[in-house]
Amino acid sequence: KWNRCDQTAQCSDGSDEDQCNLFKSLMAELQPRLEKFSSHPASVASLSWLVSKVPHPQLSELVPRLLPHLLNITDSWMPHYKVAGARMMGHVIKTSPASELQFYGRAELLEESLARLLGHTDSQVVEAAGEPLLALTSIRHEASRPSEPGPGDQLMQELVTRLELASDKDTREVVAAIMEQLLPILGLGVARWVSRLSRTFISLLAFSPPVSLFRMLSSITRMCPECVARELGDLLPALVKFVYQMSWRQESQGQPTEAAVSLASICILELATCDQECARLLCHDLENLPPVNKTFDTVVTELLSVITSA
Repeated sequence: KWNRCDQTAQCSDGSDEDQCNLFKSLMAELQPRLEKFSSHPASVASLSWLVSKVPHPQLSELVPRLLPHLLNITDSWMPHYKVAGARMMGHVIKTSPASELQFYGRAELLEESLARLLGHTDSQVVEAAGEPLLALTSIRHEASRPSEPGPGDQLMQELVTRLELASDKDTREVVAAIMEQLLPILGLGVARWVSRLSRTFISLLAFSPPVSLFRMLSSITRMCPECVARELGDLLPALVKFVYQMSWRQESQGQPTEAAVSLASICILELATCDQECARLLCHDLENLPPVNKTFDTVVTELLSVITSA
């Protein structure tokens, strides 16, 4: 049957009805094993393979049968099952029309299940939940006005909290990457998050901040410079201190300049353009600073050039 299914899925002249009936037959055969999938681990792999072979519109007819299994698999205590369930949910979301996901309430159901995975301790589980969550949020946030909070703001709230509580570097990297991809979905609505994100960003500079945070700060600076200007008094000194400490440490140990230092240097120059007068006051007497190292001295020279160009 599996060989026949593979051939049918790839055959262009087979009827849609025959394909759909075959998929339903295979689902019925898997049903008893999926109900106790922890005792039959191959059933999850088989379901994942089957779901990946089902195109639209056949998948739409199978979604009502799939959802209970996907929710059950994703709710397992074993991380690899959670990952498999999240990936299958992602395929359903990608394949199903947005109108169908929303009309039948599937978007909210899937989003609730995936959002719970953001709090998992395994970074692979969080990463698997990220892409489908972003896809669902994009669908649901589309109708929101930039002036009003929407589903994108709810996801940002979850992600910021998760980032602040994350204790390991891998999880921080994954969560920050998801946040970076959420910015285009929020659009101008990201202005509501500038203050909160600035505080979180500054607190993470003391550790090993994900490089995604620097790219995110650059994006926010370009999207709403007026809002970022209000946080300049805290952000600019924190970034200059970060570049100073990291560049000194890397040079003393003979290490090459890390991407984080290069991106932080770019952020410093971009921030200075938001409010040059404020930046000028913050950089008072900086030109009299004795040489530190090539990287930091270059940043200081470029910063002074920006704030004196007005």
